[in-house]
Amino acid sequence: MANIFLVNTLVDINECDQDPCGGNSTCSNTIGGFNCSCWSGFAPTNSYLPVNASNPCKDINECDQDPCGGNSTCSNTIGGLNCSCWSGFAPTNSSLPVSASNPCKDINECDQDPCGGNSTCSNTIGGFNCSCWSGFAPTNSYLPVSASNPCKDINECDQDPCGGNSTCSNTIGGFNCSCWSGFAPTNSSLPVSASNPCKDINECDQDPCGGNSTCSNTIGGFNCSCWSGFAPTNSSLPVSASNPCKVTSSHQTTTAATPSTLPLTTTTTTATSPQTSTATTTTSPQTTTTTTSPPQTTTTTTTTTTTTTTTTTTTTTTAAVSSINFSLTIDQHFDFRLNDPTTEIYKRYKRDIEQAVDDNFKKLPGYKGKSATVKGFSAGSVIVELSLEFTNSAVSFAGVSEGVIDNLRKKNYNFAENPFGVSERTNLRRSSGSLFPEQDMELHCDGGVNKWRFNGQLISNSENKDTLTIRNIRPTHNGRYECLSTKNSLQFIRWQNINAIKRYPIIGTSQDKTVECGRRVTLQCCSDGYVVQMTPNDPDIQTHGSPQSCFYSYSMQNCRDRPKQVVFTCKITNAELQNFDYSSRTTTITFKEEAFTCSDDDFGAGKEGDTAEGNCREDEVGNVTAQCRRTEWEIIENTCVLIVISELEDESETLTAQTLPEFVERLSNATVEHEERITNSTENVQSIINILAKVAQASQNFTISVNVIEGFFNSSSIVVSNSTTRVWETLNNGNTTRNVSGSLLDAAETIVRSLQKDTYVETGTANIQLRQTVNPTFNETLQADSSATIFIPEEGNFTVTTVAFSTGYIFLPARNSSDSDDTYNSSFTYNLTRNSVDNSTNNSTNNSTNSFTNNSITATVVLVQVNVNISNISLSFDLINETAGIPQCVFWNFDLFDGLGGWDSFGCELISHINNTVTCECNHTTSFSILMSPYIPPGLKLLLDFITYIGVGISLASLIICLIIEGIIWKSMTRNDTSYMRHVCVVNVAVSLLIADIWFIIGAAVSDSEETSVGACTAATFFIHFFYLALFFWMLVSALLLFYRTVMVLSQMTRAAMLAIAFILGYGAPLIIAVVTVAATAGSGGYIRENKICWLNWDKTKALLAFVIPALAIVAINFLVMIVVLFKMLRRGVGNTNQSNDKHALVVIARCVAILTPLFGLTWGFGIGIMAWPEAAGLHIVFAVLNSLQGLFILVFGTLLDSKIREALAGRVRLPSSDSGGTGTTSAGTSSNVFDFFRRVRRRNVYNVSGAAVTSASGTSGTYSVTDTSENT
Repeated sequence: MANIFLVNTLVDINECDQDPCGGNSTCSNTIGGFNCSCWSGFAPTNSYLPVNASNPCKDINECDQDPCGGNSTCSNTIGGLNCSCWSGFAPTNSSLPVSASNPCKDINECDQDPCGGNSTCSNTIGGFNCSCWSGFAPTNSYLPVSASNPCKDINECDQDPCGGNSTCSNTIGGFNCSCWSGFAPTNSSLPVSASNPCKDINECDQDPCGGNSTCSNTIGGFNCSCWSGFAPTNSSLPVSASNPCKVTSSHQTTTAATPSTLPLTTTTTTATSPQTSTATTTTSPQTTTTTTSPPQTTTTTTTTTTTTTTTTTTTTTTAAVSSINFSLTIDQHFDFRLNDPTTEIYKRYKRDIEQAVDDNFKKLPGYKGKSATVKGFSAGSVIVELSLEFTNSAVSFAGVSEGVIDNLRKKNYNFAENPFGVSERTNLRRSSGSLFPEQDMELHCDGGVNKWRFNGQLISNSENKDTLTIRNIRPTHNGRYECLSTKNSLQFIRWQNINAIKRYPIIGTSQDKTVECGRRVTLQCCSDGYVVQMTPNDPDIQTHGSPQSCFYSYSMQNCRDRPKQVVFTCKITNAELQNFDYSSRTTTITFKEEAFTCSDDDFGAGKEGDTAEGNCREDEVGNVTAQCRRTEWEIIENTCVLIVISELEDESETLTAQTLPEFVERLSNATVEHEERITNSTENVQSIINILAKVAQASQNFTISVNVIEGFFNSSSIVVSNSTTRVWETLNNGNTTRNVSGSLLDAAETIVRSLQKDTYVETGTANIQLRQTVNPTFNETLQADSSATIFIPEEGNFTVTTVAFSTGYIFLPARNSSDSDDTYNSSFTYNLTRNSVDNSTNNSTNNSTNSFTNNSITATVVLVQVNVNISNISLSFDLINETAGIPQCVFWNFDLFDGLGGWDSFGCELISHINNTVTCECNHTTSFSILMSPYIPPGLKLLLDFITYIGVGISLASLIICLIIEGIIWKSMTRNDTSYMRHVCVVNVAVSLLIADIWFIIGAAVSDSEETSVGACTAATFFIHFFYLALFFWMLVSALLLFYRTVMVLSQMTRAAMLAIAFILGYGAPLIIAVVTVAATAGSGGYIRENKICWLNWDKTKALLAFVIPALAIVAINFLVMIVVLFKMLRRGVGNTNQSNDKHALVVIARCVAILTPLFGLTWGFGIGIMAWPEAAGLHIVFAVLNSLQGLFILVFGTLLDSKIREALAGRVRLPSSDSGGTGTTSAGTSSNVFDFFRRVRRRNVYNVSGAAVTSASGTSGTYSVTDTSENT
């Protein structure tokens, strides 16, 4: 029997398949078991237990072992670490990563010359310091010295370093002090300075007069006079050593015998000098000689011996000349060309002023002729600094100063009150050194101060104060301070330019964050221009190393049990600033012992979905917001702005004529230097545009130079370059940034208005080209590639300024709107756009009520400004993309989309589209349709103008004829009450319409003037409103009279009562409505249209409703009256067919139907139609025809069709006497119901795309473009 064995082989299990080790580990199977080991950079959660799923591996914070070496930041990562050098340091071996064996070493930044010229660069550990050489200072004192903010020469003379009686001459890096003629340093061995000032020299010590003369010292000079009996050798020259005194021919000596008993002989010589008051007497036993030379002293000795008499002769040299400074304020915008003595305007002003001053001051005794010298010009209007020389300064200047002003006014110079004054620069602020924000500043001015001024404006509550205290100062308080008093009958101005007030410090600190317990955190504490120090408020905080540059390293170990918050304060060390809130900023760090999903130095620690704020770069301000997603912080918002741009933005708030040119140059340099970072940052672009807007706003008070406009467009060109496409997509689609593009365009239009208009200018960049031409005709190609051409058909001498934006399609959104109105002024931006909407929904390319979508700008954006009014302008564009839709001519309207701005086709028409070139024509007129709707279809303007102007001429003539006829037939036609009231209504309707038309013409003239007067336009609008309302209310009176005489037959009312009611209703009600309207809306600027068109506002206050509602209400009432009257007459006619006047009643009814229906209802029915459907061309045409002929209707239907009036005119009427109760006289129901609204069109020759903010500009300008639309064919 065989034995059978069954064998069951044992096989090893691979435990690793069950993942027994947990994450971040490696499982190694062994025979009968397994081993777990952590990955590199990980360790067991509990190091005393083996790795397993319940004791998994966690990340090791390698930074705890300081693996990076000094001067570096260690950032822990999952399973590893990153080492990076601090700012100002670099790896010892740049080809190897940073580590303890390859630590970071200091970089010598000075090797790259980071400080610019005229400065010294000192390397420091982790940074460097730039300091200006002696005599130099940073271009912008608010910013540290750098290559973009280099050192420039200081004009030390502004601080008056030389003392009195001296001249200070600035040099590059220093200055020279020299004494005036007749003065010398107090200590001749030391240079002239405020501590070693110039003192008067006694020139008489050198005997400058020669013999036989007396020398008298004066302040800064001397006088020589001959003794009595002597005269200058050359009488035409002053006495001097080279022209000494000689004896005169009139000298006489008389000798007489005297008794020998008298022992003395006396000789007396008297010489008089205007400045001498000393006497010397010498006596001897035999002779006494007395010499007397004071101005009013004579010594006489009488003897009986010999007497000598000498005639006195006095010669005086030219008196000492003193210089007096004056200031003259011209009331006009400051022209930057007045800063350059080589320009023609500088030379002309200097010549005219010096001549006017010399012609008038030469009348004063002591004035040195031809000494008037213009020293320079400064802003504050235009302040002229000039000096004059006098030998007698104690005279009154009042009379001659008025003559100077009169002479210059004849040459078209304008002056405000008290423009002429004595001027003296002095130290009003007696202390030196810097001032800090929110401190107090004291200014002192001795000698009876009347009042104080700052930058030309009176300071409130400053009267009669010798000491002025400015409390809580700001950087905006830097400027020119003046104390005003009186001297020589003129205003005496003592002034000082103060620029010592520092800006608010910008302190850069880290954002609040959460940090893992035990982990190091690096915090920022920086401030440009100030020394700062960081301190924590917890003694348990550990500091690692010494602070390097702006960074401090800390950690907290004692937070295992509970989270711990530590506040770190970054504070300015300057003792003067310790009590000000702006001197410090805090950062709060929360240390926690938790497991976090995301962790790094910038944002700290956080869990999935948490948000945190981190720091910008060292040279930026703002913050970065990130969200924790899948173990990493992802940036979701970045508001960082370059510090240099942020500080320029702050500085732009206080620009003046003196600082503007240099500021624009620094802005241009900064944008060029940081172009790459700017073009990729929405915040930097937005900040630069804010700065440009401030520059443009400041320039409105000056006439700027070409250099300023070049700097402006250099900066603008960078923010609209091709590299900014994504930035502008973000800005134009953001909820709070959609107006940025319009702000840039508005800034360009504003600053161009301030450019000098009398010269040819051509400048630009790759993206923006500016050209200004002074020509009698204008036909110009705007760009080198001929992509845009402008033609103005009108002739005359005018200046045309154009700015072409070749990248306008990048920064200007292609949004359109149907809400266009007539609010245009003298700024236009033109272009072409295309639209790719569904053909089934777009039926007209010119119908601006379409909802434009998917627009694209397809041509160069052109800004056009003309300094005179023009009626139309023609532009040709080369299309960027001719395959899009049908082009549409548009301009930029700043008022669309609640002020965001958008493209508007109002007033612009497509003339031709041939090959790749589109021609647009834009004109600027209005028609009657404006009375009921602010919108007029673009294609109807010329036709409506033609209808309106012809109709207005006919109506005005008709109204005058009507009033003449009424005057002729008045007596014969007003014998009963009904007829009397009927003609009263006719006359008042005609008068109201006539006066309204006259005021309408006045308003049109005011609107068309180069500078529309708001007051005049408001007055015209008030009277137009009042008299048009009066027209309607007299129509209502006519209807009520018809109702009264037709329906209320048995009622009796006296003529006086009817007149009183008629005039109260006809003029009282309109007056109340007009007054309430102007009172309610004028204060907020919402009474007239924004572009100063003289008619009621619609967009802002809906003031137009104060006309439309009463007018339409009266029309409705008149319709009801007509229906009631017709019904009553028909009933009366049917019930009394055998009455003798039935035929006449039928005639009256026919006239009511024929006249009241079209004039009371139909016309204004069309008015309601165009309000509801403003794009309907037919309604506009009918409305214009009916309204323009209102005067003719009144004449024909109210006067000429009345047979009684015709008979009276022919002299054939004999009207029987009747009382007021008759109802069958003439045509009580025919006359007064024919008066409807009439509107005269004003011709407007300018667009207004920037609203009321630019009303100071005159002439015509605009920014044009072209849109493209597709329509259903």
